[in-house]
Amino acid sequence: MVQTSNAVANGQNDAIEAAIGPSPILELRTGPPAATTATAATGTLVAAIQLPADFMANSGAVTQRIKSKLGSWAGTTIAGGLLGHYRLRDTAGSPVTHLMGLISEPWAASKAYLVGQQVHNNGLVYRATAAGTSAASGGPTGTTAAITDGGVTWAYVGAQEMTFANTNYNTGQAISVDNYDITAGNTL
Repeated sequence: MVQTSNAVANGQNDAIEAAIGPSPILELRTGPPAATTATAATGTLVAAIQLPADFMANSGAVTQRIKSKLGSWAGTTIAGGLLGHYRLRDTAGSPVTHLMGLISEPWAASKAYLVGQQVHNNGLVYRATAAGTSAASGGPTGTTAAITDGGVTWAYVGAQEMTFANTNYNTGQAISVDNYDITAGNTL
């Protein structure tokens, strides 16, 4: 196993932004992501946002190994639906999807959730498999497929990635990414 210095880890993050290129398109889609970035997009396209030319910034100390969204990542929805995943693609020639992953909103106590809605709790993302109202405290935990939370049943789907205040949108509604970070690991 190769271990990396902070400089190498931050270089990996910089290389991701450089490979994608300036002003990429962020696609926000319903449902789970495709199997790979090379696979055709899945779900309904809810919004396509052109990001700033310099869209990622080094975040905090060099030792953090993190790049975070830079500038406004906002637009207007072109369709309604429950956000499930994102695709970040370049704008050169035939667009290539370079990154994709999960979208979620913060878990909230005593809130009604729909089937397919995704929340994050303690850095993990869960998809509602049975609609209902969440418990008064706690939220889903664990990594199983049937987690009971008040009247909602959740399935673990992965680690927290891109976050929004809300993931349920109507056509023509303003939309904005709350948080997005890329963290380089300690090993290759």
